[in-house]
Amino acid sequence: MKKKSMYLVISGMLCLVFLLSACGMPGFLQNLGKKGADIDTDTTPVTVESTVNMMELEGVYSEQMAHRATLSLTAKDSQSASIVINWPSSAAESAHWEMTGTYDPQKQAIVYNDAVMMEQTTNESGAQSNRLVSSSGTGRFTVSGTNLVWTDDLAYVGSDPTTFVYSGALGSDTGSSLVMSSSDNTQSTASTPAQSASTPAPSQAPAATPTPTPVPTATPVPTAAPGSPVITKDPTDEKVPVGGSCWFVANHKGAILARWHFVSPDGTDLQYDEAATKFPTLTIKNGEYDSMKLSNIPAELNSYRFYCRFSNNNGSVDSKSALLTVEGAGTANNANAAGNTDAATANAANAPKVTKDPTDETVKPGESAWFVAKHTGAILARWHFVSPNGDDYTYSDDAVKKEFPQMKIVNGDQGTMQLQNIPLNANGWKVYCRYSNNSGTADTKTATITVQGATQNTAAAAAAPTETTPASSDGMTDGMDDMNTSSVAASNVVVSDWTDTADLDTAVSISGVVFSSPVDEALPAGTIFFGYRARSGMIEADYSDENTLTIRKSFTTGGNDLIGDYTNYSKSWTQDVKGLTVNCRGDGNTANAVTFDSAGAHYSISYNMGDEGNGLTADQINSLINGMQ
Repeated sequence: MKKKSMYLVISGMLCLVFLLSACGMPGFLQNLGKKGADIDTDTTPVTVESTVNMMELEGVYSEQMAHRATLSLTAKDSQSASIVINWPSSAAESAHWEMTGTYDPQKQAIVYNDAVMMEQTTNESGAQSNRLVSSSGTGRFTVSGTNLVWTDDLAYVGSDPTTFVYSGALGSDTGSSLVMSSSDNTQSTASTPAQSASTPAPSQAPAATPTPTPVPTATPVPTAAPGSPVITKDPTDEKVPVGGSCWFVANHKGAILARWHFVSPDGTDLQYDEAATKFPTLTIKNGEYDSMKLSNIPAELNSYRFYCRFSNNNGSVDSKSALLTVEGAGTANNANAAGNTDAATANAANAPKVTKDPTDETVKPGESAWFVAKHTGAILARWHFVSPNGDDYTYSDDAVKKEFPQMKIVNGDQGTMQLQNIPLNANGWKVYCRYSNNSGTADTKTATITVQGATQNTAAAAAAPTETTPASSDGMTDGMDDMNTSSVAASNVVVSDWTDTADLDTAVSISGVVFSSPVDEALPAGTIFFGYRARSGMIEADYSDENTLTIRKSFTTGGNDLIGDYTNYSKSWTQDVKGLTVNCRGDGNTANAVTFDSAGAHYSISYNMGDEGNGLTADQINSLINGMQ
């Protein structure tokens, strides 16, 4: 019985093996004896990564909706390409993007992180001007058949992605044949070369649909055109005190340009840049974004309304307007209108009070100086320049710009003003700050600018009406009018050769100093990039908003000579950052002047130079230095 049972078992196993082999599983016998987890079967799922060949995508594309925007993709290799987008909003204005796209197989998209966006404007004479809107922009393109679907993280925040359809090879004339429209308003794009080869043209056109006779419209419909931006949030009314700040926020879908407008109580409509000229003490931030900030708001803006105009290729749409109420505006005028005979006395009592006067400053040509004044009760501040012969000009006066074309004035409408690249002919000039409110004004005492080596640059010499000025006994030419004056013989005065530029590569090329700007997260809150300055052996990055930050690097100059701040601060100390000894000067709690050495290079960081008590904290210093390394 046992032998018979064993025979039946063995026979059954052989039959099973035969059946499995006959069913297409020849590998089964090879896997007998292996552990279950190690057995490979043909049912294991196979993952296939999708890929994109940039060479196959190379060409010109047009925006699907209106076909006014164009995209050019030029392959660098199979996985990267140069991409350029031009998107005109009118005959005179256009948005322009340039970026490098790299295919990311994990995201299955062409991604970029170096997009530069420019607003290009052409005037009536045909001259084009470019305004940088953003740099280092990020986004992606997904490939959908022969289309590219674009999502930009800045220009299209809150908006739907944009589809670009293939329209032709690079260099081909696609301007007149990008799109063919039928009577039912459907659109078909020109096929790619591959499509043309594989899909023959139909031998007979489909039956034509009668075209309906258009019905004339007497008056245009006052609604937004199809495809125009859509407002998703209107700005709200705001109340602020005189001199205060507020935000106006509007949101949208589908816009590529935004521009804020100011409307006066009498209905006059001003674009934000026109308003900036009308109200020079007003600070406008983000006038071309969906969120605009107004600071140092004057009483004259009371009862103004604000709206944002969003635009794309199909048209424009305006948000609802928001009312600004400036509390306290017109109080003095109301008192006078009521016949208050004590108004003048009341105004004088409520006028600003100066609590700190600026001090005299002595600099070398090309250096910087800070002038600091303080007050109580003012809502406006404006610095004035007084020439050696007594002429008085505001900091923004054309006469000042003409006299000192190379000098940069920072914060001329705040209590702390910086002068950069001070020339020889500024010697003997004086500056003072005028504070104002609704009740009156108050002027600080004047502070004198002394430029070393310019002792002969007196008012009398500067006013000499001769064509040629003989050299004085010390070898210096009298009447030197700017930093380009030819020579300063016997003295050791160094004529400034700073060059201003917004491009880091240009600044590095001029200075010969490799420089890494701190990442945005490392900057003090509210600090905005202003530009670079460069000279042989030294590079500078400038930032400003309500505060002013300057960072310098050099391999030849260090310490106070690098930072250019010779202020006698009350405290000096050091702190350790990543093993570096960082020298600080200020009030002991915050530092206005910071210097350190790293990897053979000298660095300096100045923050509100000369304004002791309004410097960088230890954490901010640590963040800035780490953000540059």
